[in-house]
Amino acid sequence: MFDDIICKIKIDFHSQQPIYQQLIGQIQQLISAGQIKRGEHLPSVRHLGDKLNVSPNTVARAYLELERDQIVVTKRGG
Repeated sequence: MFDDIICKIKIDFHSQQPIYQQLIGQIQQLISAGQIKRGEHLPSVRHLGDKLNVSPNTVARAYLELERDQIVVTKRGG
């Protein structure tokens, strides 16, 4: 299930745009396109970081900003 989401996220490590902002933009696009449905779980911070080869802190920052903008709801340990 998560692999379907993860394979659609492409990080450009040479971009001037910070990785967390790339994640935010791509997750927003996936939600807008209906590829991530309302209530669907996102990969854990650690899992997404491992799969994309980025720091879990980077993923956490992206998730935190998405939550702040009321795009996602985060829950710990679930």
